[in-house]
Order: sequence, then C-alpha cells, then structure tokens
Amino acid sequence: TILDLHLLGLSVDSLKVDGVIASCSHNYETLYVNLPQPYNQGDSFDIMVGYSGTASGSMGYLWYSSTHPISYTLGCPFCTRRWMPCYDRLWDKADYGVEFYITVPDPFTVCATGEFLGADSSGG
Repeated sequence: TILDLHLLGLSVDSLKVDGVIASCSHNYETLYVNLPQPYNQGDSFDIMVGYSGTASGSMGYLWYSSTHPISYTLGCPFCTRRWMPCYDRLWDKADYGVEFYITVPDPFTVCATGEFLGADSSGG
C-alpha cells in the first residue's frame, strides 16, 4: 500500500511508519511512502519523516529576518510542501488527529496554531 505525501526541494533522510523503517520514492514534489501493511479507512498510524535541505522562499512563504533571530511562514495551504513533508492538497485536508513534533536548537521557540500538547527540552 502506498501513501502519497508532498515535499518539494528538500531531501528525505529517514522514514518510519509506526516506528518501523519504511521505504519511499521521491519524484519532484510527491513522496511515495510504502506502508508496511494495509490500513482500513479510519485507522490511524504514525509517520516520521527525517528531512533536510534549505527551504525555498519562492512561493514557500518562509522568511528569515536579517535583524532578528526569527523565521516564519504564513502557512499558505498549497505551498507547505516547500518547507516540510505534508499532505498538501487544498481540497482534501485532515480535520483532526494531526500532531506535529518539531525540533529546534536553543534558543529558538516554536509557535503554531492548534492544541499545545507539551514541550520537551531533552538534548538541549
């Protein structure tokens, strides 16, 4: 079973589905994830994508300030694929059950919409 996600201009370094290493192929802006088993509608599973590269500011709505240590995005609903792996189809968005685990170096802080579930400062 294959799940398609979207990622443009960045490289996939690792991929796990429910904690198990999974394979994928990356074709331009589509990331094809080979799920280790079939899932039924309504089932949930975790996908962890390790990725790297430099996000594009061109239509990616990601800016860096030269005078303050801040970067931000407007979260344009069709350009998120330029700065993180996602399901980036404007007409078919997840409405619940999506959790983000974001790692940033000190002294940066993450700010996002949604319900705050907690913070962990392990490893710095």
